[in-house]
Amino acid sequence: MRSQDPLWDGADIPDSGNDDDHSAGTAGRKSGLAIRVFPDVPGSVGRHLRESEVPGLKERQTAGSRPGTLLDTVIGMAIQDLADRAGTPSAPSGCCPAKRRSPGAGAGAAAGIFAILLAFAAPAPAQRSRGPGPWDGDLWLLESDGGIEFGSARQVVRGVGVPTLIADRSGRLVALFQWFPEDREDAFDRVAVSFSEDSAKSWSDPRPIVIDEFPRELLRPCDPTVVELQDGRFRLYFTSATKGARWPSKDPREAVPGIYSAISEDAIRWRFEPGVRLAVEGEPVIDCAAARLGKTWHLYSPVQDVEGRAYHAVSEDGLAFERRPDVSLPVRGSWLGCAVAVEGALRFYGSGGGRGGWSATSRDGEDWELDEGASRELGADPGVARAPDGRWILVGTHQERPRDSREEPEADPGDSRPQPGNEPGGADRAFAKDEDHAYVLEGSTLLKIDQRTLEVVGRLELGPARGPGPGSGGKAMDRTAFYEFFRAFDSARAVRHLARVYEEPRLVGPGRTISIGQGGFPRLVKVAGRFYGFFSDRDAYYAVEFDSGWKKIGRARRITPAGDREVDHAITASGDFIYHYAMHGGGAGRVLKFDAGLALVAATDVFGAGQTDMILDQNIAVLDGKVYAGGEYREGGPWQAAGSGEQNIPPDPKVKRGMHLRVFDLDLAPLEERDLVAEIPGAAIPHQFWGLGASQVLAGDYHSLVVHSPVGNVARFDRGESLGARQIFVLRYDRDFRFVDAKGPLSDTDRDNSWCTGAVYEDGRFYAAYISVSEGCIPGPGEKGSGEVVQNVRLGIFDENFEELETIDVTPTGEGGGWPGLLKDGNRLYVTYAGGGRDGSVIREFVLRDE
Repeated sequence: MRSQDPLWDGADIPDSGNDDDHSAGTAGRKSGLAIRVFPDVPGSVGRHLRESEVPGLKERQTAGSRPGTLLDTVIGMAIQDLADRAGTPSAPSGCCPAKRRSPGAGAGAAAGIFAILLAFAAPAPAQRSRGPGPWDGDLWLLESDGGIEFGSARQVVRGVGVPTLIADRSGRLVALFQWFPEDREDAFDRVAVSFSEDSAKSWSDPRPIVIDEFPRELLRPCDPTVVELQDGRFRLYFTSATKGARWPSKDPREAVPGIYSAISEDAIRWRFEPGVRLAVEGEPVIDCAAARLGKTWHLYSPVQDVEGRAYHAVSEDGLAFERRPDVSLPVRGSWLGCAVAVEGALRFYGSGGGRGGWSATSRDGEDWELDEGASRELGADPGVARAPDGRWILVGTHQERPRDSREEPEADPGDSRPQPGNEPGGADRAFAKDEDHAYVLEGSTLLKIDQRTLEVVGRLELGPARGPGPGSGGKAMDRTAFYEFFRAFDSARAVRHLARVYEEPRLVGPGRTISIGQGGFPRLVKVAGRFYGFFSDRDAYYAVEFDSGWKKIGRARRITPAGDREVDHAITASGDFIYHYAMHGGGAGRVLKFDAGLALVAATDVFGAGQTDMILDQNIAVLDGKVYAGGEYREGGPWQAAGSGEQNIPPDPKVKRGMHLRVFDLDLAPLEERDLVAEIPGAAIPHQFWGLGASQVLAGDYHSLVVHSPVGNVARFDRGESLGARQIFVLRYDRDFRFVDAKGPLSDTDRDNSWCTGAVYEDGRFYAAYISVSEGCIPGPGEKGSGEVVQNVRLGIFDENFEELETIDVTPTGEGGGWPGLLKDGNRLYVTYAGGGRDGSVIREFVLRDE
């Protein structure tokens, strides 16, 4: 996966908290990242570039900002627009300019060539409102009785990053954190401290700490970690580096970030302790955690860009540390968090990894075992301590503020930039940046700008917003570039999540691999004690029966009526009958019913798609004595665009998308039709999901849809096409099909996840099979992706509340696989998918282990 590391090239950064210069410095040029914005989003308060300012990109100075180029201003505007968007979370981070985020740290990082640009060196207050960053995070507090599962989240302090927490010997809780107050320039981006004398019920106002004798050649402290010594004093471990250093750098003389310390008697005024506590040549050591086990101090720092691994060092005095072998755990997250001594052992609370975070326990500080059931509602980079009343208290940062506490920023009277509603053509503008170029979308033209010369070096015509496309008089375009651009936009707005994947599955054991046949859309059903595998070949569906040893009985039998053409298929079984839903040529559909001998016993009339629904990649389920046949619903209709049917160019986030549902009785008599829509918290576009490539289950009292959210929302062929997907959600509806809530995301944010066509809910446990793309761009019809598409089939296992228990890679990453299905038979799970090898469509067997 591509690195998304902010680089700093030696811009001036203020010194420690005791220096006279308390104003925040300006960041140097960042590269390797991008900002992507689509201004026409509800709740957005975007600043957009005037047409007259694009040509030449002359240098100018904006009021309240440092002298710089218009490119800097463009990027600032883009960041502001992203920050102002309601409900847009971004991963918390520290302040260190050379800092790199670990995979899975905090809420996760978006995959692809674009990533949110965080200003690690804070801008001056007049400029602060122009970009998202760690100052947009808030300190949240959670509670636990046993220290494993945390809940009851409440907000404590606004504008906070990288917190640490201990309970001192008097029972007082001591919290330190990077503080970004909106009304105190002198305290902005300073380490601050707050105390609680009543077991976290109330807290003192934060106050910046002071570090005496702090070397002027070092960058100001950040990423604090506090411990209490045996004599009652406090020690603060923090990240710093030599001013002017760059990382990564080919120059061996360049210093990289390391861990330093200071000592204090009151946790407010500190004295710098000379020397570095832990450093690794050529690699950054940041975000440390420290705790004492017996007589030994243990120091941990997450290894950057490596999931589940951390540097480890030990010391007898807490000052002179000796590096030991790295520690590691099989988590989809990082050692970004804290270590706590508990009952003769150490417990580490880390970030990412699913369910809000992970924890693990060690008796020696070297060998670790993950805690079962570890979860918390939110909070990245946690600090944990046990309060005098016995409760465990966790503080962490979160960057999605409640709507009622979020204020829309007022326009700066001195700011000459166009404001929403009066900028010329502003609704069709967006901005992006990668390592070498900046991109400005002007209407349907994407300008490519060289960051070194600030010259426009390329123009890409994306085609009209709505109208004729290729083949109908419109100008051809580079669709791959277009897809990448809008993929980045949508993925920026999704809630971060990482699945808990284990190389050796814990909940299941692997079984047989069985070939169905050379074809697509494989499905497995069990009816009247028989197993039938289904696959499609040249627009017809075939069935294969298996004996008890999984050998095929006879030849494949065609179930598509002779002379008919069926394009896309879904199949299910109930009792002694099989139900088959297929696209019947020309966009029309039909449901067929077969008995256990594969004889056709009932069929619906052939029905055509309406003006708002689509019969394609459909799904079917028999639930509660009814047959539910689902396809896609699009507000405004999928067939109504001019010419070739191209639509949503640029993507229109205001259009609702969901599932069109046809309901039949068990004899296929029509009962009703419904359009199901939703508002999904955490989805890139909350009121859009794919009704195609979905599945349906009955979970408790809820009719539930297993869907994926769109990315790019791009339509580029006659019947419409959405580009890829980002995350899997379960949507719950009551028996009257009123939307209740959404569960998820259930899959990685950092991957394209789609085709959740295999789902089972049974005995309070939910299973979902889906496709996960780890690299490359899922192409549109007839297009090449943005490089090799690397994907695999995954199986997620969840509890009755859709909380993740485990995710399994059914196929190795890169092996491929498509159109997954799922059948549960007793203690066995069968995942079907179309592979790329000689086996064609296959069945993978998994045996559920006893818990």
